[in-house]
Amino acid sequence: MKKIELELSNLLYQKAMLPIRRKDDLLKLLAHTIKFLVLHRSVDTTTIALDKKLILYVDKMSRLFFCVKDKIFSFRFPFHIGKNSEDSSFSIRFKDYLEFDSITSSLLLAILEQEDIFNGTLENISEKILQVIMENEWENVNLDAVCELVKHLMLFEPGYIRYDHDREHANGAMHPEHHLDIFFSSDSTMKLGLSTGIGSEWFIDLVNILSECKYVV
Repeated sequence: MKKIELELSNLLYQKAMLPIRRKDDLLKLLAHTIKFLVLHRSVDTTTIALDKKLILYVDKMSRLFFCVKDKIFSFRFPFHIGKNSEDSSFSIRFKDYLEFDSITSSLLLAILEQEDIFNGTLENISEKILQVIMENEWENVNLDAVCELVKHLMLFEPGYIRYDHDREHANGAMHPEHHLDIFFSSDSTMKLGLSTGIGSEWFIDLVNILSECKYVV
């Protein structure tokens, strides 16, 4: 597997259009994406709209690229993913002891959508996760594996970067119509102006560590 293009479902498109300003925003989108991939099959990509596309790129890097209206953004995909040759379904694993299916992907989504899951310390995560499992009456869940998964997601570096085509707020060199937003937090974000618009191939090439570097000066 190197590059797979999929058409976003209506739900995942709506989630991808929401602003990402905090880590939990990104993780919720990741959970929705895992659910989408688990239930999806790899199909012909010739008819996918350019502004409703999910690109999964797995090589030296492993990243998701969302191509939606007026923006393209990307972050790291922190799991091992493969494609089953028999039915073109996706196999997604966390380490060697947790494989995502319909139930585990739903569980992860339910956990991350809890408003207080990111409050408190790492030590009380297991209690909150156990509460979610009991409320949803899920059975045969490896609690230790799920806790390890959630802690991993809370601590991993997503490497978020976004291209914006922002006509509404364009203001010369202060806010270029075409620009890159690096990082998602308002406390650390920075803009890099672009003289023209870009496509997904240019964007993939920008973050691909196996391709030549882009120069800004």
